[in-house]
Amino acid sequence: RWLNMPEIKVGGYGKYFRMPGNVRGVSSIIRRINPDVVISFSYITNIIAVLACKRINTKVVISERTDPVRYNKLQRIFMSLLYRRADGFVYQTNAIQRTYATIQQRQTQIGEKMDNEGIPL
Repeated sequence: RWLNMPEIKVGGYGKYFRMPGNVRGVSSIIRRINPDVVISFSYITNIIAVLACKRINTKVVISERTDPVRYNKLQRIFMSLLYRRADGFVYQTNAIQRTYATIQQRQTQIGEKMDNEGIPL
């Protein structure tokens, strides 16, 4: 079953101050629906998902599709500390794989090129 999470306000540096409330809110929703696994996409939602799921002992798989050089130093610190706590990690590029080599045993790469039917090569 799919569940769209409520909007999480993430703009600017205020996202870091709002994060504890966002983590509590997401944790309570995850606890209520009790999924087997949570799948998250993109930086701030990955951070919130990892923190929320580890609080309540729920498996979480994160996906990162952005080249790590695009993130600032604070973002990269959060990512290096928290991404390794995810139960699985899906990425799209070799640059991301190199950046997160410490969690390699739980990584899967999605091909960057697709054939005519949209299947990764």
